[in-house]
Amino acid sequence: MVKLYGIAFCVLYVAAKLLVRCWVFRPAYERPDGLRHHSTLGSIDLLATLCLITAFFIFLYTATVQLAMISTGVLLGYDVALRYVFLHREVQRTRARSARRTSYRATQHKVKRRALDDTST
Repeated sequence: MVKLYGIAFCVLYVAAKLLVRCWVFRPAYERPDGLRHHSTLGSIDLLATLCLITAFFIFLYTATVQLAMISTGVLLGYDVALRYVFLHREVQRTRARSARRTSYRATQHKVKRRALDDTST
C-alpha cells in the first residue's frame, strides 16, 4: 500500500518535470499566463524535487535499497534527457526564426540566458 504512494510521487515528479522543461526555455511572452514568471516554474520544479525525495524515502522504507536507488537514478536521467530535448528543440526553433544565422553554441547560450531572465521579450 505504501509503495503505491511512492509510485504516485514518481508519477507526479514525471508530470511536473515535463511541465517545467516544456516551458522553461520558451520566452516569457510565449508561455501560458500562469507560467509566465520564472518563480512559478521554479516552485513547480521544487515540488517535483520534493516528490522525488519523498518517493526515494518511501521506497527505502517499504522496499529494497536497490529499488530506491534505481528508481531515483532513472528519474534523474529522465530529467537530464528532458532538459536536453527541450533545450535542443528551442535552439532549433530560435535559429529557424532568426534573421541572423548564428552558431548553435551561441544560440544555445542565448536560450539558456533567456530561461533565467524573467523580462525577456
